[in-house]
Amino acid sequence: MFLVDVFCLGLKNCFYNVNITQNDYETHLKRKCYHDVSPVACDPRLANQIIYGAIEYAQRFGFEPQEDFKLARFVLDEPLGSDGAFDVKFGKEGKPFFVAGPYDPVDEILQKLSTVVGEGNYYYLHPVSL
Repeated sequence: MFLVDVFCLGLKNCFYNVNITQNDYETHLKRKCYHDVSPVACDPRLANQIIYGAIEYAQRFGFEPQEDFKLARFVLDEPLGSDGAFDVKFGKEGKPFFVAGPYDPVDEILQKLSTVVGEGNYYYLHPVSL
């Protein structure tokens, strides 16, 4: 499983289990990951382009993939690059767009973006807590 942010941070999380049966995946893991949403089929070449492309995009701004990628990457093919089959865009309107999640170190990420690309050269959305 790969949680990918194509707008700014790249690969935010991933995990793997090489010993899971198809039945365990279907009856337990899939339900846990998707809750009440149905998964959508994705061409493996598109998934490859999204995952590796988002990692490469995020690295421009100093963000590295989540640590478990060191092992989880072995379930993927090598980076295929863009073969023209899919038009995957990263960022928003040519700029990184940080959407703060509940566990993101917001101040640290905004500081890094300000340092690397400069104020006004990125977008961000931070939910307001009530």
